Amino acid sequence: MPDERPTSSRMQVPLFRPAVTDADVRRVVATLRSGWLTSGPRVEELEREFTKLVGSSHAVATSSGTAAIHLALAALDVKPGDLVLVPTLTFVGTTDPVRWLGARAVLVDCDARHLGTSIESLTETLDAIGRAQPVAGSRPPHGPVRAIVPVHFGGLVGSSAGVAAIARARGLVLVDDCAHAVGARSRSPDDGGWRHAGRDADASCFSFYSNKPVTTGEGGMTVTDDAALADRMRRLALHGIEKRPSGASRGYGPSDYRIVEDGLKCNMSDLAASLGIGQVERAEELQVARASIAMRYHEGLAALGTLELPEEPDDRRHGWHLYVVRLVEGRWRIDRDRLARELFERGIETSVHYRPLHRHPAFASKPEYAGFEFERADMIWPRLLSLPIFPGMSDEEIRAVIEAVGELSETFGA
Repeated sequence: MPDERPTSSRMQVPLFRPAVTDADVRRVVATLRSGWLTSGPRVEELEREFTKLVGSSHAVATSSGTAAIHLALAALDVKPGDLVLVPTLTFVGTTDPVRWLGARAVLVDCDARHLGTSIESLTETLDAIGRAQPVAGSRPPHGPVRAIVPVHFGGLVGSSAGVAAIARARGLVLVDDCAHAVGARSRSPDDGGWRHAGRDADASCFSFYSNKPVTTGEGGMTVTDDAALADRMRRLALHGIEKRPSGASRGYGPSDYRIVEDGLKCNMSDLAASLGIGQVERAEELQVARASIAMRYHEGLAALGTLELPEEPDDRRHGWHLYVVRLVEGRWRIDRDRLARELFERGIETSVHYRPLHRHPAFASKPEYAGFEFERADMIWPRLLSLPIFPGMSDEEIRAVIEAVGELSETFGA
């Protein structure tokens, strides 16, 4: 496969670069030499440290963020034919687990401000289901509505309390997709204190993919305050095996084991956890580094008048997994894709988060999704562009991005 990176002699700024330290490397090497590579003491350590970070009672490490959602929904008894409401402006990893379980992923629109799940669209969709009307993902007669899986987009906590209130009022399971949200916080409506993203849900699922705020290369975590749910998730994560032995052994046991229900295979390895432990220890430091870059972008791009910049409301602390700008309508003579190509030619790597799910062939080709439009997602996504942001980004790299965007704004601005 040919190399598609820019060939320009000018400086190249990647979309992200993992923040891996020498201490991370030493910890991984120590695990390699320990003789224990699969789920064991390092996984247990990572789970303990992650509960401290997010304030949960229990954490179950998984092989990916997608697997974390799959595990949570399975443990919460989402069944074939059940309806699960998810936002259309997300990665397919939010909906794949729903469909693997034989349930139906019903799409809802995004919020125009924070790009997470729209309370208005969520309510309208639930009401339409109640009236036996078609919705994006299900035609009547509908199965039972079982769960909501909202997304905290880009690292900003969405309408968490509002979605939780809807779930409680309607007796629905709430599984937060916190793939972007390590380090993201919001003010508690009860006491005004800071709470980590995901604290309103029955279970919250995080991704540790290579470009996430905390990484294990591939990996994820599901957290909950429900001890029985945590026990079931541990069991399901490893083939439905009833009990793991105590101590360091997190595998099948020394001699015998019992499989008590159909399970999955989505446990994390000690090798991956070894990288994650140091990442979690530095999570606050990494978030501060991302926030500093975001502020530099704010300072350098705000005066252009051609971009809408991401916000950080007073009652929220952004995790800054993504720095997503929106092209201001009527202020450009080129579209988003042309702008991305121009930046690419100048050595600046960008991305689009996201093409809405209903705009992908895998969804649009299915009768249950065909013909549905989502006003906000359809209007917003053609203007979205994610700029590079990662801890360790140098001053020179930050300036290169700001200068390239400024140059293109001047050249192609309307």
